[in-house]
Amino acid sequence: MENGKPIFCSYCGKEAPTGSEICLGCGCKIKNGNKFCTNCGEPLNEGQVACAKCNAPVIKNCLGRKNKVAAFLFAFFLGWLGVHKFYLGKPGLGALYLVCGTIGWLLILPPFIIGVISFIEAILYICMSDEEFDVKYN
Repeated sequence: MENGKPIFCSYCGKEAPTGSEICLGCGCKIKNGNKFCTNCGEPLNEGQVACAKCNAPVIKNCLGRKNKVAAFLFAFFLGWLGVHKFYLGKPGLGALYLVCGTIGWLLILPPFIIGVISFIEAILYICMSDEEFDVKYN
């Protein structure tokens, strides 16, 4: 309980045990859904930005969330193709990496540079805390 009130999973609506970060009902982080209000447990409608009952803001859905291990693996193994950028919702950079990684071989240097940048990004993703990764990419 926060401030003496029960907490409800915003994805499945079940009341969560005090101090829990993961819902025992659905496996999502308590505040990573948008079907139920985390403050009062009231069901929410699609596209609703705040709870009608208590006016608490609606938080992102649990489904479709980006995973930092997947981002690391994409950047490490397929970074020169920009797969990690597409995965993280940055298609412009993904296209740039893809062009440099494929057509860039004619100039020799661009794919090497993109490969080094992707390797550094892979290390950054895996070293980033879960909270920091969620704030930046989810």
